[in-house]
Amino acid sequence: MSATSISTRRRCRPPTASAEEGEGFRIAMRVLDRGRLHIAAVCVGIAERLIADAVAYATERRQFGKPLADFQLIQAMIADSQDRDAWRRRRWCWRPRR
Repeated sequence: MSATSISTRRRCRPPTASAEEGEGFRIAMRVLDRGRLHIAAVCVGIAERLIADAVAYATERRQFGKPLADFQLIQAMIADSQDRDAWRRRRWCWRPRR
């Protein structure tokens, strides 16, 4: 059985407008901009945490008798991740003053 149903309203009036007519699109876009900025900031924070965890793991994990962090490829992979993270931080979290 489906949980959907049809709902109808009769003699129902919308509440009085809290904004000028024609302002709805601009208000909606402002709300979406704030949401996008929040999501970008959360993603940057997650990326920072993942890089820190990768560095900690590479430092403590041993392979062939030495830490993973001593291998050049692992160092390059972590450096590449940090570079991408720095780019994201500059791209999404920095805005010029207006």
